[in-house]
Amino acid sequence: MNNILGDNIARLRKEKGMTQEELARELNISYQAVSKWENGVSSPDISNIKLLAQFFGVSIDMLFGLELMPEKAGELPAFADTDEAGPAPEAEPERLADEVSQPETVSGAAYGEEAALPWEDDDTLRAVLFKGRQLVSAEKLGKGLFGGSVRLEYSGEALNVFSFFDVDCESVRGNVEAGGDVDCAEVGGNVSASGDIDCGSVSGSVSCGGDADCDDVGGDLRAGGDVNCGTVIGSVSTGGDVNCGNVGGNLSAGGDVCCGIVRGNVYRG
Repeated sequence: MNNILGDNIARLRKEKGMTQEELARELNISYQAVSKWENGVSSPDISNIKLLAQFFGVSIDMLFGLELMPEKAGELPAFADTDEAGPAPEAEPERLADEVSQPETVSGAAYGEEAALPWEDDDTLRAVLFKGRQLVSAEKLGKGLFGGSVRLEYSGEALNVFSFFDVDCESVRGNVEAGGDVDCAEVGGNVSASGDIDCGSVSGSVSCGGDADCDDVGGDLRAGGDVNCGTVIGSVSTGGDVNCGNVGGNLSAGGDVCCGIVRGNVYRG
């Protein structure tokens, strides 16, 4: 499975001359968590993604491979920020007719052809947004740049799904990462979302900034809001209420707790 986020974390860490243990101390997490990120076993939650970007001095888009790392600038066409891009240069008269007759391109490739984009040609579905030929950053989109919302709706099984937007899909064999809400069937990997998660069973871990409503979870579950789910193999950490089946690890909640057997400790804030 392609692991752009994990590869970039490992690369930036090594450029700072740091070990996984040293990076873990900076983020106040375990070194095992850093190892899982770099090996694609799990993904950092939204709060840790922001901390990583701040610590390494890069944008969130760069961490996800949607912008070039500073030392690689110039190898591929840079994606301009929509609020900072200047006016387009005037076309030369002798080239104008040819340009109008040609199909629109993304990084020099016509639609339907392979484009020079900063990620591998794999089976991951990536939903990003261009304004003209300029990539709209996740931060700009999250601030309501267009005064509306964008949602990825996909019918059929997918290997991995990465989206700046809300995701509405069927079964996913791999991971789902979304900048908004996630509404899907079973997920064979991890699910990470800035908003709410509403899905079937998840074989990996679940991390979201809002509520989590799902069936059984094969890893840890972290949510900023309420949790309503089946059995959780790992630990549960949430800022709201918890209503679930058995929990294989610790349980930490900011609200009420109603669940089955908890094999670890229970904390209520």
